[in-house]
Amino acid sequence: ITHLHIHLLLWPSSKSRPFATHSVDRHPSSVSLRQRSNQRSHKMSWFEATDCPCNSLALNGLQMSCCMPSPALDGAMELFEAAVQRGTGAIEEQASIIGATSASCWMELLYKLEPRKRFRDLLIVGSHNTGSYTIHPHRPFSAIARCQNFSVLDQLQAGVRLLDLRVGGQRGNRGHSNVSVWHGSMEGQPVMPLLQQIDQFVTDHPKEIITINLVPEYGVDFSSDQKYFVLKRIHEMFDGRLVKATDMNDLLASWTLEDMIQKGKQVLVFFHPRFCRNFKVSGTTSQQWIAEELEAEFDVLNADVWMRNPWFNTKVPNTLFQNLLRDIHTHGNKKRHQ
Repeated sequence: ITHLHIHLLLWPSSKSRPFATHSVDRHPSSVSLRQRSNQRSHKMSWFEATDCPCNSLALNGLQMSCCMPSPALDGAMELFEAAVQRGTGAIEEQASIIGATSASCWMELLYKLEPRKRFRDLLIVGSHNTGSYTIHPHRPFSAIARCQNFSVLDQLQAGVRLLDLRVGGQRGNRGHSNVSVWHGSMEGQPVMPLLQQIDQFVTDHPKEIITINLVPEYGVDFSSDQKYFVLKRIHEMFDGRLVKATDMNDLLASWTLEDMIQKGKQVLVFFHPRFCRNFKVSGTTSQQWIAEELEAEFDVLNADVWMRNPWFNTKVPNTLFQNLLRDIHTHGNKKRHQ
């Protein structure tokens, strides 16, 4: 048994506010997303939360058989269909526009229906420890370490739009380009092929927008040269498609799907604050990069400023929702909750 973990991300609805993500970090039962929603004692509509600033819904812990993604995909498409129905009327009336609903281009389909939908108001499906499928399945504890069973490209084609990449230097190799995917002490494959799959997808799907959360894994050696290599390659690979820190206030205030597509802004890359630890500028012995310099140099985004990531360590959906709302009251715009 392996695990397909799902994040459902909501963007904030107030200017200059970070957004929140959350994960339930274990695997309570082998049921589908739709079944879990029906079993909740707290009957909250999936889209009640869209009126809440600075928050997300996340349901990890969907234990699934190998090569059986359908429960999670059913849930993702159920969310998309509900969004269509909520915003534009009965799904049947939109059949000529939607055609055969495809998870690989759900943002494009939504753009055709509601081009003025603000990006911050979208509910975005994501995967937890996206690259952990590269950990060898026969290694000890791989059943715990492998949170995903499908490639990055397959996840994107299945509708995932938030990618959680945990990275670090290859074990025993300090070469600048030797950077791997990690989950705890378990090393996966090199990160570059994963980034190339993302590049392939956004090139083939110019109306899809991808968010990447780039996190140096705890306790893994990650040299300054290796950090620089990853950020430089991301900048070179996605170039003008990256949303810059100087864009974020406008994005959170007003940018719509139409705005982002017309501007060609398809990729948001957030870097964890751990990137700045012991990250020395090349050729120096003491000068270190600071977050603002990384944002300016590589067109990446400081997660410490723009992304909240609370972890409430609960398997109970109602507890999760209540904690998220409490976090919103503390850190977000409270007006809609008064």
